[in-house]
Amino acid sequence: EQRRGVIRTLRALGVPLRRLVVLMIAELVVLATLAGALGIALGYLIAALLLPDVAATIRGLYGADVAGTLQIRPAWWLSGIAMALGGALLAAASALWRLARIPVVASAGGRAWALGSGRTRTLQAAAAVVLLAAAGVLAVTGGGLAAGFALLACLLLGAALALPPCLAAILRLGEAQAVRAMAQWFWADTRQQLPGLGLALMALLLAMAANVGVSTMVSSFRLTFVGFLDQRLSAELYVDADAVADRAALERFLEAHADAVLPIMSVEATLAGLPAEIFGVRVGYTYRENWRFLDAIPAVWDEIEAGRAVVINEQLSRRA
Repeated sequence: EQRRGVIRTLRALGVPLRRLVVLMIAELVVLATLAGALGIALGYLIAALLLPDVAATIRGLYGADVAGTLQIRPAWWLSGIAMALGGALLAAASALWRLARIPVVASAGGRAWALGSGRTRTLQAAAAVVLLAAAGVLAVTGGGLAAGFALLACLLLGAALALPPCLAAILRLGEAQAVRAMAQWFWADTRQQLPGLGLALMALLLAMAANVGVSTMVSSFRLTFVGFLDQRLSAELYVDADAVADRAALERFLEAHADAVLPIMSVEATLAGLPAEIFGVRVGYTYRENWRFLDAIPAVWDEIEAGRAVVINEQLSRRA
């Protein structure tokens, strides 16, 4: 966008269009390779610093064994470089295509580029309609992780591609409603800037969508985990009695100073072919008021207190 005057001068001096495009693509490839390599190196550094804490958190929450160190895999590095190169070339493809089709003398004028982007905007609108329709079909019929990722990809790309045509339509409507010459000039000049700003606005839209998505994911996980802790850690005091010699005396002391004492005993066992723990509890109002079930029989705590029912966690329920 900034070199349109230089490109017009070079073409007028006789530099072949093919050579000019090849040189610009080569420059893009060099810059994208350097940027991609720098991004991968910084990403590796950040991941190496954060991974031990993430692994410890997942191990503590879910009992899953996650490696606390990174393994350098060439496929990951190559895929990162490929994404950088592919993104840069894809971003430049539209501008290079218009450069090849615009006459030499008009190639530096903003109006010529605005007119030349009309067909591109039509193709963008058609692609956006197809992608958004595919997202709607996947939302109704899709199932599983792959369909979810495909739905997000179609929705994000469709929304990004639809942004410039929607902005162009809004600007045309504003220009049609304008009466004074200054207002018409404002709308027309804004429309002329759209080809140069369209790609940046699409990137900004994707960045904002990713930011909102990640913030929502983190916030929902935090709120869910806090709610889980409020339900499970509902007692005012927890006492570890493993090192206590006379536990009956401890229980008599606590009963004299508390509304309810709910001892918990556990034994290790094998359930569904995997190691597990079986807990024995004394049913009290704390459990009845705070425990929430995904699925349960009527009067479940009465059945548990009578020894006719057990509570299993969600992981065991889904696995077995």
